Parts: sequence; C-alpha cells; structure tokens
Amino acid sequence: MKKFILFLLFSTSFAKTIISDTITVKSYVNPDIYFLPIKVSYISQSEENVLDVLGKLDKSIRTLKLKYKGGNFYIREYKDYDPNLKKYVSKGFIGEIIYNFYLKNIENQNRIFNLLNRFSKLYNIKYIVYNPHYIISNQKQNEVLEKLKYKAINKIIFEKRKIEKLLNKSCEISYISFNSIYIPIFRSQIKFSKSLAPEPAKSSKEISLKVKVKFECK
Repeated sequence: MKKFILFLLFSTSFAKTIISDTITVKSYVNPDIYFLPIKVSYISQSEENVLDVLGKLDKSIRTLKLKYKGGNFYIREYKDYDPNLKKYVSKGFIGEIIYNFYLKNIENQNRIFNLLNRFSKLYNIKYIVYNPHYIISNQKQNEVLEKLKYKAINKIIFEKRKIEKLLNKSCEISYISFNSIYIPIFRSQIKFSKSLAPEPAKSSKEISLKVKVKFECK
C-alpha cells in the first residue's frame, strides 16, 4: 500500500495539506546499436613508417562509411626487455589508434574485421577487440522517455484524484521533477563464429523514470 508523507500548514482561515510522493515508471527496451571498440597497434623502426601505415588504415576505415568515434593516432618510442643486456632497449616506434564503432547492423563488423585482417597480412598490424556489447541509442532513449513521461503524468493525475477523494479536498500539483535512469548491461557473453567475429548476447535493458511530485490540497 502506497505511503504518503503529509506536511500540514495552517493559516488563520484554513488548513493547507501538502503531500509529497515519488512515482516510478519503467520500460524494458531492446537495444538498437552494436558498440564495437577496437584498438589497433603497429610497430616499426621508423616513425614515418608507422604514420604511413596507420594513415593508410585510417583512410580505408573511412571508406567503410560506418559511424565511429576516435581515430586519433598515438605514437611513442617502443621499448622491449633484452634478457642479454638485462634492461629495456629501444625497438623503434609503436603507433596506436582506438576506434569505437556504433553499428546499426552487427553484420557490418565483418567488413571491419576483413579490412583489419587484410592490413594484418600486409603490414603485420595487431588489433584487440574490447568487450563489444549492445546499447540503446540516444534517439531511442529519448523516444522511450517521452512515452514514460506521458505514462507518469497519467499516474500522477490518477493519484491526485485518489488523494482528493481521500481528503475530501481540492488538490493542485505544486511541484514536479523528472529524473531518468538508464541501466545498461556492459558485460556480455561472447561467442565466436567461424570468421572470429564476436557475437554478444542481445538482451533488453531497463529505462526508468522517477518522478517527484507535490500536491497542495485545500
């Protein structure tokens, strides 16, 4: 049974009742974006060669016409441990690029991996895939939140009528505040197909809307 916190304010002519309440509405939504983070690295004796190879890769990535963030180059001296000298010695330069892909169709990841594998054979680049998973796009989140707002408002109106009937008073909404909560699931069980492309499990995610409301009843 719902509990109400009652604050009674009295004036010389009438008593005003203020009721604070919190209402939560939620929805479970199927994600619409496949998030694929990849780090690419390449080692060479020449800094110019590192720039050249990573530049060619980046240009090829752009031709895929897939949405991503990142793509900046990070180049530094590469050192490795020499057991004979018993110390770290310079082995040239290492360059790294991080790509965060946002794919509407998971099948597009095969185009990315085909490209990376081709560069791996040509130039011996290395790449690592970091925990790919499904997410809900901002557009879909906003659409769901708009529907939840209408649902919350209907519940508030229903609550207002219940309070009016209970107190035998006329009530108005004096305060309302929306606070949305999106609960993503970042860890997924990864399966590998014959092409070694990751296939994380796709599961619904919760979006909830918490509404704080105050009623003034006279």
